[in-house]
Amino acid sequence: MQNRELAALVRKPILGAIAARLCGAPIRLWHDQLLYKPSSDPNKPVNVGWHTDRGYWKTCSSEQMLTAWIPFHDCNERMGTITMIDQSQDWSDNTEGLDFFSNDLEGLEKKFNTGDKPVVKVPVVLKKGEVSFHSCLTIHGSGPNLTSQPRRSIAVHLQDASNHYQAYRYSNGTLARHNNDLLCRQVNGHPDYSDPVICPQLWPLH
Repeated sequence: MQNRELAALVRKPILGAIAARLCGAPIRLWHDQLLYKPSSDPNKPVNVGWHTDRGYWKTCSSEQMLTAWIPFHDCNERMGTITMIDQSQDWSDNTEGLDFFSNDLEGLEKKFNTGDKPVVKVPVVLKKGEVSFHSCLTIHGSGPNLTSQPRRSIAVHLQDASNHYQAYRYSNGTLARHNNDLLCRQVNGHPDYSDPVICPQLWPLH
């Protein structure tokens, strides 16, 4: 990351301390994403499809990983804020069959393995300076940005100390990969997700 202010933000110890309290383990940085959602065309509103972060982290051994979502301004439902499916982290495996790029949220909901639990959508309304945390197993997405201003935010993805690389093949035989696999140092031929340069420990402080 070239921007020093953003680098300092994603490495803030308070993020690691909160995540450590939530999952009960030391916390390392996993990776981060700048997110930009422009205003939607009223005639063609664009959603972010329901998905879980775990669905994109198949090379990770842990299911205790977390994401901190930080908007750079006040963010409400009209702006297309992130929306969680309440208690979905406790459902059985929901990582297959969900398409981040699908605009059909209702169609994706039919694929949820809810165990007969109701689907309750919870928009995350935040003020500038606030942050939300969610489990890597929580189903989430977002509706269209119906305002005249872009929605800008950053997702800080966090891993617990037990997380390590695992080989995973999709049903078509393709070996799963993550960008960190190219960045982290290699140990015994596999990426080391405890690489202090790429995945520094955020909590407890050394």
